This record gives sequence, C-alpha cells and structure tokens, in this order.
Amino acid sequence: LKERGYVLGKDYIQHAYIHDEGVMSYSSRLTEEELTEVSRLAIKRAGEKLNCRIPLDISACIGDNYSEVH
Repeated sequence: LKERGYVLGKDYIQHAYIHDEGVMSYSSRLTEEELTEVSRLAIKRAGEKLNCRIPLDISACIGDNYSEVH
C-alpha cells in the first residue's frame, strides 16, 4: 500500500494478525478491491521470497466488525 501512496494510520490501519488472519480498516480513498489485490500480491511475493513449495493466496472478507468476517 505504501508503494501506491497510501499512508498507514491515515488511509489504512492494521489492527491485528491472529494466527493466519489480518484485520484492517481503511478509508474511502482505498477500495475493497485494491486492498484485496495488494494483500494478495504481498502474500504471493512473501511465498516466493521464502521459497514455499506451495503457492500462497488469500481470501478476503469485508465487514463492519470482526464478527461479520470471522
């Protein structure tokens, strides 16, 4: 997100990583689609750098609170 000009604490906030889940909130300047795309690219890039034998990917859930996405 930083590479695309978004500012942590202003355009998005990472609230938690819980086991294999990331919890974030974001401003209206950032779309759900772009947040999902950037997250997917980041996890795939991490898998490549770590030489994982299986491809890494994500699924994204959008909701107003943690209960709605978990």
